[in-house]
Amino acid sequence: QMFKPLKHINKFYKIHNNLANIIKFSTKEQVSYDVITVGAGPAGLSAAIKLKQLAISNNTEINICILEKGSEIGSHILSGNVFETKALDELFPNWKEENIPLNVKVDKDEFLILTENQSYHIPSFLLPKQLNNHDNYIISLSQLVRWLGTKAEELGIDIYPGFAVSEVLYDDNNRVIGVATKDVGIGKDGNKKDNYTDGIELLAKQVIFAEGCRGSCSEEII
Repeated sequence: QMFKPLKHINKFYKIHNNLANIIKFSTKEQVSYDVITVGAGPAGLSAAIKLKQLAISNNTEINICILEKGSEIGSHILSGNVFETKALDELFPNWKEENIPLNVKVDKDEFLILTENQSYHIPSFLLPKQLNNHDNYIISLSQLVRWLGTKAEELGIDIYPGFAVSEVLYDDNNRVIGVATKDVGIGKDGNKKDNYTDGIELLAKQVIFAEGCRGSCSEEII
């Protein structure tokens, strides 16, 4: 019940002519969106946010859902990071006025070649500009992703953590039309436990796979 179908679901069916057959024979609960993003990492969140921003600027209604297998946004993002802010400048030009977790600015940058007994310093002017981290930030990527999650929700994007996608849905022409979440409450013996709950099929005009190249769905479709 936490998922709410679009009001204009009939319009959605017209776009996908074969979708009605899938819905007719499926036993799982089904909901639909304009766009589904699989994975709530920096790429998935940024893509969803940008789509919503473009829709708002064009006075267009668009329904976007983000599915994240982690129990909360950022729980699977463990990396530290030296962060260059160009993409963030484009996504949120006024981010410096926000309570964003970018607090430690790089004020010294050294490049060393290490040998067994000593090190050699390489002057900055000999290095490519990509290795110059001045004015970048040392951050926790997990904290930045959580911040992006709050900004996405402020824009009206639905985010569902704790929902692992287990299946890519196709129509009769082998086009991706959605994804299905994993059934929960199945014991090690394969039998349904008392807390068993069916997965949910989410249907969309566009599905963005942002779970990484090692994601189960991405590996299937690549």
